[in-house]
Amino acid sequence: NESTTTAGVKREVTATQLGLGYKVGANNFAVTYTKKGNNKSGGVETASSGATATGIVWNYDMSKNTTLTAGYVKFDNQTSAANGLFYNDSNAVGTFGSTALAGEKHSATSLGLRVAF
Repeated sequence: NESTTTAGVKREVTATQLGLGYKVGANNFAVTYTKKGNNKSGGVETASSGATATGIVWNYDMSKNTTLTAGYVKFDNQTSAANGLFYNDSNAVGTFGSTALAGEKHSATSLGLRVAF
């Protein structure tokens, strides 16, 4: 992915994600692994600015219209990385605590019930 700042500086980052899903009866399992490379700005790479994320999700089909879901994600920044679990600090959770400090690790757990009408 690349973008250009207002000063015309080209910024680049590369990320790779692998995912696997498996269904057994009413149970659905999924696992993902994501690796973000170091940031590059103006052709200069910032060392240790990458991150990794690992997630696991379980869904249970209670009926054809109702699904119970649970998930967990762990996000690890390298020592110079300040990436959060959310795209930026303007998200559905709000602005407080949405971004990370350099080297910080985040995790989140979710539980939900989906009903289709």
